Amino acid sequence: MDKITEKAAYLKGLTAGVALSTDSAEGKVLHNVVDLIADIAGQIAAYEADIQDLADELDNLMDLVDQIDENQEALEEELEKLEEDFDELVDDLADDASDDSSDDWDWGDEEENDDKDEDCDCGCGHKHSGCDDPDCDCDEFEITCPKCGETVLLTLEDVHKGTIVCKSCGETLEFELLDEDDEDGPEAPVKE
Repeated sequence: MDKITEKAAYLKGLTAGVALSTDSAEGKVLHNVVDLIADIAGQIAAYEADIQDLADELDNLMDLVDQIDENQEALEEELEKLEEDFDELVDDLADDASDDSSDDWDWGDEEENDDKDEDCDCGCGHKHSGCDDPDCDCDEFEITCPKCGETVLLTLEDVHKGTIVCKSCGETLEFELLDEDDEDGPEAPVKE
């Protein structure tokens, strides 16, 4: 491009050195053609500079695209590693869960079944100790063991037997139901 600009400048200098008159038709044409060539050379030089700027910008963009590709590859490798770690963790958890027997778990259903007692006198279907069924008409009493101080739950059946063994200390507790008029005997168990 520098050669075109140089040649245009040289041609303009030759035209000035010949001293052609701008009054003649030939002189006017020649001066205008030389000016046009110089303008075209200058415009081409300006376009060439713009093209070079665009080429530099394109190189920068290509470098940026290459950097993005490298980052994407690194992220994909990291993602694959995380997926492998996650799969291993899931497998470990599944192995741990399969190693635990169902007997080690407290499912709650067994407790409900343990609370059932088909031989219950009142027909509620629950054991009398800890019966919390609001519709149950079984009666429970609580007394305090004089030996260990623990609270012992009694059912009507236990009360009619007259004795119960304290589960905490093994002491045999004896009692009897009294009429409300009898104030000299031991107190009747307090209903819960």
